[in-house]
Amino acid sequence: MTPRSRRVVITGLGLISPLGPTLNDNWNSLINGISGIDFISSLDCSSWKVKIAGELSHFNAACLPTKKKYIKLMNRDAQLAVAATGLALEDAHLNREEIEPSAIGIAFGAFGIQYTFQEAYTFLEALEEKDTVNPLWPLTILPNMSLCNSAIVHNLQGPNISFCSLTASGAQAVGEAFKSIKHGEADLFVAGGCSSLNPSYLFSLDASDLLSREKHNPRAACRPFDEKRNGMVVGEGAAVVMLEELSHAQGRNARIYGELIGYSSTLQEAVPSPETPAGTISLEGVASCLEETIKQAEVDPQDIDYVNAEGNATPLSDWVETEAIKRVFGDHAYHLSISSTKATMGHLLCASGPADLIAGVLAMRDGIVPPTINYQHPDPRCDLDYTPNHSRSREINTVLSLTLGLSGEHAALLIRKL
Repeated sequence: MTPRSRRVVITGLGLISPLGPTLNDNWNSLINGISGIDFISSLDCSSWKVKIAGELSHFNAACLPTKKKYIKLMNRDAQLAVAATGLALEDAHLNREEIEPSAIGIAFGAFGIQYTFQEAYTFLEALEEKDTVNPLWPLTILPNMSLCNSAIVHNLQGPNISFCSLTASGAQAVGEAFKSIKHGEADLFVAGGCSSLNPSYLFSLDASDLLSREKHNPRAACRPFDEKRNGMVVGEGAAVVMLEELSHAQGRNARIYGELIGYSSTLQEAVPSPETPAGTISLEGVASCLEETIKQAEVDPQDIDYVNAEGNATPLSDWVETEAIKRVFGDHAYHLSISSTKATMGHLLCASGPADLIAGVLAMRDGIVPPTINYQHPDPRCDLDYTPNHSRSREINTVLSLTLGLSGEHAALLIRKL
């Protein structure tokens, strides 16, 4: 088959977020507008400006399908990646005895900083005492360790691709895996992203004035598209999808959630600098990403029903995203259903793109648009239908998932019912 004739479908989903450890937990909370954001309890934040986040209080690394001595070599990002990968593989109902390990590729997005300040200090103190480096320590902190540990634990020996592009990483992992299947490099690919609640991330984002500093009502802190929005709330989690070449999936009678038909990743002109700090979003950059994704998918913008938006609740980003949607879709922008999951599960950073894609897949499956909660004060500059506060029934045949990167890298994924 030529690359153009090879079609890619989604046959497995794995999602761990502050909303729960299973796909059903997450989906039920999303459509019922239940927030997983609360005061930070896993870290001592008494001296921090940031007091709230979406934490994984339910996650237990001891339950991972590998020996405890190997779990100890994984950082939390890798542990989350291993767990979500296992969920996606299980959901895909693959008969691993009939599929060679080398036939399954893996693509993953993760942050470059894979250790906390305390871990770094502990390492340096130990180094002064022993004058030697633990040879295994680098294997716990490299950006590709989430991918490597997932591949080792689940015996995935096919093509592998690591991404370290901040919040766009996970969406890029899914998109590039999609392209690999289309071009015949593999028939199966596990793809996704992961992010833990790391003080390094929190301090960096807070220093850029991107985080909400709400101190009283955590669940109402993140307000995408609301006129009184005041910043992001970080969450931790992992999201993974199983991608499969269509005829391969049909050959094993796999359940197919939908077809992935378009992907684009763009880098805008305005990158962070002293003059253009982090969080500066270019309208042209976002519009270009949307246009290229729709072009690659060869669909009419009028045929798209639902946009799972970035909606990170920062004042500039939400407005730019709204304007980009209006520029690309024209009058149809006012007929789109739009929503953001960030107010419920928090911004999952490198896992946000795959998590939003999964939300879009389930919305398409059930004909339910999840709500944008905490929407109380309409912003005249953000005047589209953001599905405020309550989910809504609607026939959904085509979904666009948009991820806006804090470093100027954006990615979009387009799916449709088969």
